[in-house]
Amino acid sequence: MSSRWKLTIVAALAALITLLVLQWQRPADRDTAASFAVSAPTAAPGVGSAKTPARPAVPRAPVAGNDSAGAASGSIHFTRAAEGAGPEARIDMDVKIALGVWQPSHRRLRILLLESVAPAAQLAQLASLLASDAPLASTAPKYGVIDLRFAPQAQAFDRNDLESASLTASSSGDGLESTADVLSGLDWQGSLPSPQASPGDAPAPTQIELITAGTHQSSNSGAWMQRWHVSISVPVSFAE
Repeated sequence: MSSRWKLTIVAALAALITLLVLQWQRPADRDTAASFAVSAPTAAPGVGSAKTPARPAVPRAPVAGNDSAGAASGSIHFTRAAEGAGPEARIDMDVKIALGVWQPSHRRLRILLLESVAPAAQLAQLASLLASDAPLASTAPKYGVIDLRFAPQAQAFDRNDLESASLTASSSGDGLESTADVLSGLDWQGSLPSPQASPGDAPAPTQIELITAGTHQSSNSGAWMQRWHVSISVPVSFAE
């Protein structure tokens, strides 16, 4: 065999060996890359991809230092167009605190809404005024009251037994007050002690959760434009 053919055969064998070596190395390279991908550090929990938890519909945080007050959130915006040269009338509230009083003899639940936490003594005074239907303006210059009345045939004293529901917003400093019908936009959980129970025999304050939201505007001249969205979690005390 001539030297030329020998060189050709050697070159072909070398090329074949090189190709086999390259084919053997590529899977190893892929495995190495995969191992780096698996061992790469991941983002810390809560960074970048963390999902924001849904806000609860009803606030649950208790009011520190006062077991009779409950938590509330939301807003009330009642406005009335200016008449003549007078200014526009507005009652705006960002509610934070709620007080609930159940009057079984009247089949009536009243919930007071306030913009800020008040001292315990003031809250006790407000609860007493709320139970007796006394004016609140001197103690709370701006407030809201949810008034729930139950049908005479009510038995469970829950949402289904309601006869009427209203929200009154008052700003005594401006001499303004407006009341909205909130029955259709009201939802709540919980029930109230039976009217047959006496205050001494009544259970501990009942916790109820309530949401009311809506918009109302009358076509009558001088009527209020009423918008509200309020969520409440409040213990309801027993009153005569």
